Amino acid sequence: MYGLHVAGIFRREVTAVSLSESGLTSSEVATADRELRAFVSYWAYAALSDSGMLREVEGNLRRRLRRSSGNPDLLDAVIETLIDARVLTQYDDMLIFESPPEKPTITLGWLQRALLAIKEEFSKLPEILRRGSASRPALIALLALYDNPIARLEASLSIHGFGLEKMSGTILVPWSGMGILAAELREKTKLKVVTAAPANLARIVRLVLRTMRIYEGASLSVVNASLEEAGLEALRSGEVGEGADAGLLANALQWARDPRLVIRSTIAGLKSKAPLFILQTIRSPRTHPATIVGSVLGASVPPTRDELEEMLSETGLSWRYVGATRDCVAIVATMGGM
Repeated sequence: MYGLHVAGIFRREVTAVSLSESGLTSSEVATADRELRAFVSYWAYAALSDSGMLREVEGNLRRRLRRSSGNPDLLDAVIETLIDARVLTQYDDMLIFESPPEKPTITLGWLQRALLAIKEEFSKLPEILRRGSASRPALIALLALYDNPIARLEASLSIHGFGLEKMSGTILVPWSGMGILAAELREKTKLKVVTAAPANLARIVRLVLRTMRIYEGASLSVVNASLEEAGLEALRSGEVGEGADAGLLANALQWARDPRLVIRSTIAGLKSKAPLFILQTIRSPRTHPATIVGSVLGASVPPTRDELEEMLSETGLSWRYVGATRDCVAIVATMGGM
């Protein structure tokens, strides 16, 4: 659901085209954002209440909870979401329980289907907050996160916002959102698409592509590799020749164990001075619900804008912003100067 926060990142005409292609309106995006917030507030509260963790939170100091949490940034996202829903109130640093949230009503059919598949994963939230990690999510839940109009909106904005429909050659896409981004690139550009997925997901990605009548061949390749190894493996396999002509990371970094390594590996799979396009939701109060959903499905907390800039600097990249809001950034980066 990170795609809820990318709609205003590019020019108005790009947004209009992308909304049309994904079958959405701006009012539907706003409704989805509002209903997702209500859904996450309710099921996060339910998970904490059922596990007994809510009793640990109530009357406790926030800084003390952060020190004992295995994932303090996610804890902040959960607390802020519950404060926003008026489940909790913070006085100085102390958290006080106010009232349980109302059970949400989801009016958008596609959102209801996606959230129904994701709902059961919320039981893992207390474990993630305590230990910092949880068991792998059900694949059907991960697929539900991407097989919906918001994921297609994110893909369409990536294509038209960065002007990929005007490019030729090969594009390296280390994370394709269960194949949805690769499919959109294949249908809307002339680029050869080389994407990657770890072994446990590659089978699902290929199945998703086949159900859309998109097959591997001269214009599409799926490399078995983790996000951190995608660029190097694409190079070793020969699928990008001596290097791809461009790379695309669309809300990919939070799915990696080491986002810095993802950037380095992706650059290694590109030609010298080839552009790396980055569309990334960043950590902010508005993105907390999407962050919580991602976390129960195996993602990390997205970086802040400062953290992302630090990653790019450490990798030795030059970059420029082509769009930025409080919740999302669009960046073009290269190795060796712009």
